[in-house]
Amino acid sequence: MKQTYTAIFLAITLAITACTPSGVIPKHKMAAVFHDMYLLDAWTSEFPDVRAMADTSAVYASILEKYGYTVDKFNNSISYYLNHTSDFDEILKEVLQMYDSEINADSEATSDESSNSES
Repeated sequence: MKQTYTAIFLAITLAITACTPSGVIPKHKMAAVFHDMYLLDAWTSEFPDVRAMADTSAVYASILEKYGYTVDKFNNSISYYLNHTSDFDEILKEVLQMYDSEINADSEATSDESSNSES
């Protein structure tokens, strides 16, 4: 009987600690936010005049608003994930998977367009 309670206690403890703490953006959502931020950075780097005029924090704030988060919650989440590097690594891998999916979709669309124009 004591072993059953111990097993239940351990299971509950693991379940609680496996969850993202309150006030931290979940990994999947954080990946989506980073995805948009990286795209914005890439786009603005192509246009130096726009980059110079853009207030990065204001631009990023609009991305955070899109997902329903504040700058404070984002900063809190960054602090959390920098101290939980395996979670941060998962986020970055998910961002790369998003880009791979987009590249593959673009390649397929380009291939389809080429096939249609040859017909």
